[in-house]
Amino acid sequence: MRPAGGRLAAYGEGAIGVSVSGRGATVDNDRPNSDWKQWSGAARLDWAPAEHARLGLEASILDGESGVPGPVGAETPHSRSTWREERFALPASFRPAEGHEATVIVDTVRSTPSFSNPDFGYTDHTKIRSYQ
Repeated sequence: MRPAGGRLAAYGEGAIGVSVSGRGATVDNDRPNSDWKQWSGAARLDWAPAEHARLGLEASILDGESGVPGPVGAETPHSRSTWREERFALPASFRPAEGHEATVIVDTVRSTPSFSNPDFGYTDHTKIRSYQ
């Protein structure tokens, strides 16, 4: 197992803030085709146009792959699973009155998981998009 490595950078001055992060991890297990890899990254830009208001722009990505070894005695040496998720969001928060805070987030997520087992001639690719 290789430990997760991550990086974070952030900067802010006045009404503007920026942050960027990334992380990756891999696992090589003791069985053939039982590896796992995943990477992710995110970025956020914040703007505070007034004392009680904040607007943001966020983007993130998650990308991964793993082997699917199958049960002992019926191994699947070539089965693979992959996934990718992309997210974009526009968060906004404000205080309409003292002691009250409202947050609104508009976002979209696109997911593309897949699975393939070439030994059985099977492949599945899915494309999913959601809006919130």
